[in-house]
Amino acid sequence: MEILPYLSQYANLILIAITAIYATLTWMMLKEMREARKTELRPYIKASLDLIGSDTVVLKIQNIGKGAAIDINAEFFLEPSENAKATWEYRLLSSSESKRFLLPDPDKKYTLAALTEKYEEVIVKISYKDVFNETHNETVSINLKEFEEGLFGSIMLLDTSMKEHIEDIKKYMKDTSKNLKEISNQIKKYLEKL
Repeated sequence: MEILPYLSQYANLILIAITAIYATLTWMMLKEMREARKTELRPYIKASLDLIGSDTVVLKIQNIGKGAAIDINAEFFLEPSENAKATWEYRLLSSSESKRFLLPDPDKKYTLAALTEKYEEVIVKISYKDVFNETHNETVSINLKEFEEGLFGSIMLLDTSMKEHIEDIKKYMKDTSKNLKEISNQIKKYLEKL
């Protein structure tokens, strides 16, 4: 029972220590929640190449993050070249929103064949802010030959797969036609007996 006098004597100090620990843990949890919210609402700008029609290459800039990108400044250019440059400024790019641009070829030849003949890569430098006013910078380099190879590889794969499916459909149609003829013949025989 000798502990009770010490507890009552130091109760205020113990209470201050527990409160300090609680306040510190609460502050740490609040800081972590702020960081999680910032990460969740951060915009992520992705630059990629896309085709319009069968062979016109365009640059696609898309916000794949959950938050809006604010005050976007983009510079894109074709390498190696000193004249093939363009800039783009945009106030707000919402989540999942995208914009497409013709590549800055001075000769205005936008086909994949013409671009890969003259240039090696597309370089995109993007600067933007998030809703917390933090600036983010991205630099993307897209190799035109790799884009072309990947594109034609996927078309070849699609072409082979399509041929196999078409052959399967033809076989199924032939079998169905044969079965319908058999059914038709059986119905004729049955009606003749009547």
